Amino acid sequence: MKRLVLIAIILIAISCFSDDKLLHINVSSILESFFSTFSDKSEVITFSIGIVKEVYDLLSKNGICDFYDILADIYGIMLYKVHKFKDYKFLIVFVFEF
Repeated sequence: MKRLVLIAIILIAISCFSDDKLLHINVSSILESFFSTFSDKSEVITFSIGIVKEVYDLLSKNGICDFYDILADIYGIMLYKVHKFKDYKFLIVFVFEF
């Protein structure tokens, strides 16, 4: 029941995000699922990749550095962790806009 409530809260928060934020959530979830098969610190690796991407956006002037992109990355990591099953090591969670 706690997982269902957490999923509902995350989905409500996600529905307020733009398409870019949904992309961040999806990519973070995919990266988390990939790195969790190799490392116990997969969330640190995935979060670090998100930070590096935002620093690149800030320094290159090609993108827009946005704090909410980092939050979307955290949501993606959390979404994967909530949906992770003990029997499956590689699970991809996609979030779609309603």
